[in-house]
Amino acid sequence: MQLKLKQIIIRNKDVLIPFHLPSAKIREAGHPKLQAVLHNHKHWEERLQHCPLPPVQCDCSILLQSHPDLHLVDGHIASGIEQCSVDCPRLQRLIVASATTPVYLDKKSFFKTATTNIRKWCTQQLLPSEACSELLQQLECSWRLHEKAVNDKQSLLLADAMRIKRMFDSHVVIHLADHESQHLMLFCPVLYFKAALSVWEDPLVFKELHIYHCQARLSILSSIPSHIHQRYKWGIKQHAPLPVGQVFLKRKIQFQKGRSVISYFATCAADLLKGTSLALLVMMDKVWPSHLGKKSPPQLWRSLHKFFAETPLDMDLQMVNDDLVGFFNSVPQSRISQAVDLLISMYMQEAQHDHISVSVRGKRNPYTEPPVQGKSLRSRGLHGQRLIRICDIPDIVRLSFSTGIFSALNRFWQQCDGTSI
Repeated sequence: MQLKLKQIIIRNKDVLIPFHLPSAKIREAGHPKLQAVLHNHKHWEERLQHCPLPPVQCDCSILLQSHPDLHLVDGHIASGIEQCSVDCPRLQRLIVASATTPVYLDKKSFFKTATTNIRKWCTQQLLPSEACSELLQQLECSWRLHEKAVNDKQSLLLADAMRIKRMFDSHVVIHLADHESQHLMLFCPVLYFKAALSVWEDPLVFKELHIYHCQARLSILSSIPSHIHQRYKWGIKQHAPLPVGQVFLKRKIQFQKGRSVISYFATCAADLLKGTSLALLVMMDKVWPSHLGKKSPPQLWRSLHKFFAETPLDMDLQMVNDDLVGFFNSVPQSRISQAVDLLISMYMQEAQHDHISVSVRGKRNPYTEPPVQGKSLRSRGLHGQRLIRICDIPDIVRLSFSTGIFSALNRFWQQCDGTSI
């Protein structure tokens, strides 16, 4: 395929964009993951949009007739998908697979997507329609090799995943449990939504807002101070999607409650909050160079082992347990603000500048020199870098509190303590 593409590019150099010849290297797109195909908790939320939660009826008794090995909690299904009863060997391989295992499309679905992408690419590169036909013919010839590789490796097929989904989709919620990111679970909707509702209705952490989608967006935008909006237009997207929350039920408490996770990815102030968090990391590296946050988990464990190995046996150590319920998103906001203020005051004692430059597109760049008068970041070879004013960081941290409005279970909620993770 790559050789054919190179031949087409060389043969059509006269019609391609001058000095911008396309690459002949092919990068394979990722295949859909098993969990992306089977997860249906969002569909269940839409299905129950106009119904009271939690639902009062379930199909557990019906499912147990066909799958008697499914585990129960208080008479409701809460079981790993591997406990279901299937006879087909391909389906047996599928239900014991990891949730992140890729599944491969059938020929019709694959060629539908590939044809669209190839035609779009040929149009962008000003290639004639004959080039598109040649690439599709070459793809047709390569498909046999793909089928052979899938069969030899006994890879999972999308068609088989859809059979499993049709088997359970209308009866149970298919999702993950807390700390089990590779394990697909089946939950009775009565059990699942009762537990999820108990998480969101915790008055110490969340507050329900009786508003509509447009009002939620307006509330978030109106909470942004004018000077922050003016200085950081690059970090605020007015038409971005709203944050979304979900719950991972906990096995250790019999799936009666769960861990709340709120996704702020690609939302209104996501870039600004990411840039600020990277600036705080740069400051922590300067003020507390040995802080544990810069170490990977293996390095962290080695540091702890070394500390205990070097500690005299006659020394008394005090255990401070900071493991709160839902700790990562319910740390008191006052405590967060105090920590940020302390970090800034200690950093400014040694810093000679009032800006920090970070990159919100990739890995952080700990560039902390002050901006050069008359020279832009682009002219200094720092294209893609953004400046964060240190004096604005406390306001941005407080902004993360006020913009903590998200949707979950077809309702809108505000995080009244803690901040996003």
